[in-house]
Amino acid sequence: MRAPRRVVPQKPFDGRVIKELREKRHLSQEQLGASSGMGKANISKLERSRSYVAISYDNFLMLARALYVAPEELSRRLSEPVSSSPGPSAPPAYKRQPRA
Repeated sequence: MRAPRRVVPQKPFDGRVIKELREKRHLSQEQLGASSGMGKANISKLERSRSYVAISYDNFLMLARALYVAPEELSRRLSEPVSSSPGPSAPPAYKRQPRA
């Protein structure tokens, strides 16, 4: 039995792309998991990913089909450089007032 082929993005994988496409199509994680055959937990894991991820070629194709996007387009979007969106800003440092 042959091992499944892998799709490994050349650059870090930004899972926010999957979340964006899912929300654009008004799908829940449960619905996308069911229609792609991957399950809600795997969809959640992919959406949280900000690093290299390997999924089987068959799962990749089913995910693209469930998101109504061409596999080539999904691959291109996932392989784009991860956007460096700033996280929540830290509160300003507390400065002690000099005593009078």
